[in-house]
Amino acid sequence: MNQFLTSIVVLCYNGLEDTTRPCLESIIANTPVDSYELIVVDNDSADGTADYLKTFAAQHANVRIQLNDTNKGYAGGNNDGIKLAQGQYIVLLNNDTLVPGGWLDRLLKLFSEQPGVGLVGPVTNSAGNEQRIELEGLNEKNFEEIAGAYVERQKGVWFTTEKLGFFCVAMRRTLLEKIGYLDEKFGIGMFEDDDYCIRAKKAGFTLAVVEDCFVYHKGSVSFKKLATSDYIEIFNKNRNYFFEKHGILWTYTDIAFGIWVKMRGDLTSVEKNGERAIIERITGRINDMTNALYQLRDAEQRSVVIEGKALIEVQLAEKQRLLMEMSDWATGLKQDNERMKREMDEMLRSRCYRLFRFLQRRGI
Repeated sequence: MNQFLTSIVVLCYNGLEDTTRPCLESIIANTPVDSYELIVVDNDSADGTADYLKTFAAQHANVRIQLNDTNKGYAGGNNDGIKLAQGQYIVLLNNDTLVPGGWLDRLLKLFSEQPGVGLVGPVTNSAGNEQRIELEGLNEKNFEEIAGAYVERQKGVWFTTEKLGFFCVAMRRTLLEKIGYLDEKFGIGMFEDDDYCIRAKKAGFTLAVVEDCFVYHKGSVSFKKLATSDYIEIFNKNRNYFFEKHGILWTYTDIAFGIWVKMRGDLTSVEKNGERAIIERITGRINDMTNALYQLRDAEQRSVVIEGKALIEVQLAEKQRLLMEMSDWATGLKQDNERMKREMDEMLRSRCYRLFRFLQRRGI
């Protein structure tokens, strides 16, 4: 019989002071000690993280650590933690997150209410899908107060989704036993969360977001340190592998559709009962949706492969279309100018003739 109901897995790679230490301290401070075990995996950090974790584990009886001697990537590092986990539920939590009081109970509650749900995620300030909610004035220092008021008003609200961000995700052990671990072929990271969500849905599980649980996310700290060219190379390689594996073309517009579907559902609810909490959920995502649509339009252009066509082909086709439009416009303008010139010539000739007749009648 498992000692703990829940196993929390936190993967680390450098960023000790900026991410790992604050994250672990928030877990210890805001999670009942007898409700979970904490497994921290370090992917060969070079900033003193390993020494810190040894001391940290010695201070807390419910903490275990795994110190890797190579960077095994997001999937590999988390799989190491999952293999050590003993809980009925497993939570994968990025080290660039901060959790508030009551977060774990709120995150897991849906599992007992909805047996078909296999993966659950919270709402947050930073995510690439409809889990993101914009709360005015929220920051790292005040998120517990501002987000706390929001989740209290959204108590018991949840919705289904096609994909979950794995900055924080909870899963049933039965799901893990059915579909297995994260796919380590995605290397350092990107798309392994989308892959896992698709595998979960194919296995018959539902994916859900609980609106009354908020986790603060600083947002892809490790990937922000990569050079742009390196990031693009990893992104394109993994997106192509994702396509080969599932036959699904991943696009940024999927994000916009996810946000819009969520908003449309809430709008339908407003029409029925006009509750204030529902209206707040909508207004919190309106600005995010507007900004996302502009950003996604530009981001799509940076993708290397679009339905089997090289980006340069797409760009050239678009430029050709614009040139044709400009050519048509220029041709039309030229025709208009020629027409106007003819009309002006005719008008001038007419006026000159009238002037000539006027002078002629007066004998001039």
